[in-house]
Amino acid sequence: MSSTISNARVDRVIVDSKTEWVSLQLATNDGLHGLGEAMCPNPGALLQTALEIAAAKLEGTSLESATAPPKPLADDKAIGLLEATVHATIDQCLWDLRARTANLPVYGALGPTLRTSVPLYANINRGTRDRSPENFAKRAAHAIADGFDAVKIAPFDGLTRQNGHTVKGRNALATGLEHVSAVREAIGPDNLLMIDCHCRFHLPGALQFLQSAEAIRVDWFEDVLPYHEMSAWAHLRANSSVLLAGGETARGMRDLLPFLDKGIWDVVMPDVRFIGITELAAMCPLAEQYQVQLAPHNPRGPIGTAASAHAVVGSRAFRVLEFQHGEIEWRNALTNGTETIRNGKLELDATPGLGIEWHDETVRARSAT
Repeated sequence: MSSTISNARVDRVIVDSKTEWVSLQLATNDGLHGLGEAMCPNPGALLQTALEIAAAKLEGTSLESATAPPKPLADDKAIGLLEATVHATIDQCLWDLRARTANLPVYGALGPTLRTSVPLYANINRGTRDRSPENFAKRAAHAIADGFDAVKIAPFDGLTRQNGHTVKGRNALATGLEHVSAVREAIGPDNLLMIDCHCRFHLPGALQFLQSAEAIRVDWFEDVLPYHEMSAWAHLRANSSVLLAGGETARGMRDLLPFLDKGIWDVVMPDVRFIGITELAAMCPLAEQYQVQLAPHNPRGPIGTAASAHAVVGSRAFRVLEFQHGEIEWRNALTNGTETIRNGKLELDATPGLGIEWHDETVRARSAT
């Protein structure tokens, strides 16, 4: 007898004043459950409602016939990302559930696997509340001591598209350069230094920063410009020896193809919370064909980390997965010890599904609802 989806639960775990980890759990009538993690570009309550409405439509549906809602068609970024998030979160849940039913890890259900030890880089940006160069350097050194060989920061807090040509913007750029220099000194020459710009630059400012940082050696320049500025990206590509990375807000392959066709990005960064496991796995051969590196964007919690890893461990194009280092002290308690990270790598085992379990007491203690 086929399993039937019986109920759904949305959890909003408060990480800090700016961050929630939103998850969906789908349960079946025979006691199984599957987890998915949602990106939260919108207010958490709105996302929770959207997930609950979509999940309610699956109740009473057999697991073998259940499908995620349609992929987004809206061109509007906010609407499109909300639709994409709902699709992707349910897609993750269904993969987790079906793999558990088959008594396989998700990577085993997806196909051949090249690795189960997944290299990570330490994003220290969200956990760095004291934004001084000294504290960035301290936290970067801590990540290296924990076994990571690559560190990412977003050093341009005061820089915006609006003030980039003003004294305030130039001062913010200079402050960012101080952060970058401090982190490079802390991690030494043998480890990778990655910079996330959050699309804050105009082309002249990006070129100026690269010139100013040449002696520091930046290894990775991410989301430098808004995605619609294709000609500016092409100019940056022609004048940059640093790896260019982007694609975190892609809602699917159609958003990435213009950049791949023009050879602009060295590293493509789709987010499983916007595209789901199905399409992230499908992007692996596409990245190989375009000869770009695949490094999934992953700025949130353990479910998304696991889902991203399972989707790419069979890919030759996969390079490294983002990990939020030192953001919270209770991450291990949240997963009841089911997330294993050693020496800068996520270790996947043969546990059925994604291998992640929520510790309900910790969830309730940290819940926004």
